[in-house]
Amino acid sequence: MVAASKCLALALAAALASCAGARKGAIAADPARDEASALRSRAEQELAGGQPARAAALFEQAAALRPTADAPLLGVARARLAAADVPGALAAADRAQARRE
Repeated sequence: MVAASKCLALALAAALASCAGARKGAIAADPARDEASALRSRAEQELAGGQPARAAALFEQAAALRPTADAPLLGVARARLAAADVPGALAAADRAQARRE
């Protein structure tokens, strides 16, 4: 069971890495985008500081501000994975993928 969870986590991490760079380009100034970016930065700090639950909450707030962006949801997936919440990580990754379709 543990080996299967590790394999699933590695596969999810690889999928997240490939999705993260897929949406690059010039975007006009947007206050919601700026606020979402600030929230994502704070979330990254929380995640790096070992606070995945706080990070996930901040990433979720960023996702609410940017309903068409997948990056905040990929952050949620990473935070949930860091918290060993594999089902939550997969659900967030699925939501991110749905935004891309």
